[in-house]
Amino acid sequence: RCPVCVFQPWQSEEEGSWLREYPVTLMQFFRYLYHNVPDLAPMWHSPEFLCALAAAVFPFNIRPYSEMVTDLDDEAGSPTEEFKAFAGDSGMNRSQSEYCNVGSKTSLTNHPAKKYVFDFMRVLIMDNMCVTPATKQTPIIDLLLEASPERSTRTQQKEFQSSILDSVMEHLLAADVLLGEDASLPLSTGGSYQILVNNVFYFSQRVVDKLWQGMFNKDSKLVVDFIVQLIGQSKRRSQGLSLDTIYHCLNRTVLYQLCRPHKTVAQQVALLDALRVLTVNRNLVLGPGNHDQDFVACLAHCFICLHSGR
Repeated sequence: RCPVCVFQPWQSEEEGSWLREYPVTLMQFFRYLYHNVPDLAPMWHSPEFLCALAAAVFPFNIRPYSEMVTDLDDEAGSPTEEFKAFAGDSGMNRSQSEYCNVGSKTSLTNHPAKKYVFDFMRVLIMDNMCVTPATKQTPIIDLLLEASPERSTRTQQKEFQSSILDSVMEHLLAADVLLGEDASLPLSTGGSYQILVNNVFYFSQRVVDKLWQGMFNKDSKLVVDFIVQLIGQSKRRSQGLSLDTIYHCLNRTVLYQLCRPHKTVAQQVALLDALRVLTVNRNLVLGPGNHDQDFVACLAHCFICLHSGR
């Protein structure tokens, strides 16, 4: 089991204490091993390690969240009293008992090592994109997205998945990843440009999947901008590259924006902004490069519904 996943109570510790500094040092050591010990390569890609790595950024719960929810619905017992009894019997101090009683926690840990964990996950995902086709084995991005521990809440899972996706999206755009030799992101040893392109397009599909599933908590226009920039990079790099997959991602994102509820003022403002972005990119969305005829029919349906006030 990966030791980094055992983040003990640390909030009451002073700056520079072992509980604050050791997890950071451990993550830096992992990065060193990753880049300098090739024999460990299979471990970094194993589901067991990735699940343990993901668990490191979730707050520690005594029991799975599903059990706590069951107890909350059970009039015969009191989870609060149960946790009090647990803390009292075990001799835990105040900060420890508060740390364990996280049924009400809705966010990930704010330990200083969290940034290093997410950075390492991004490195693993990016390196995997260059080498392993998504069709040959389960990509690391999928293993990590579904690696939330059983004790986690849906809100925590959403924050976790959004953080991973947003980090990789920013990195891909900053590196102009699809420009080939002109990109600022060098291919990993043994990697190929075609594998990278296919995996970036696959990653885009997963972003849109999570958007539709309600697990991506960022603004949907960030996804549109991400996909539009990828299409632009692809066209600059090669005229012979098939863009059907990435256009399909764009189409799904546009339809997602147009079919959202628009009852409140905030929702209506978001809809107007989506229509503005669609207008700005109309030559791309409705241009000859977009061959999806079903999209045109769905788009027309959305416009009819909006016009009729539905």
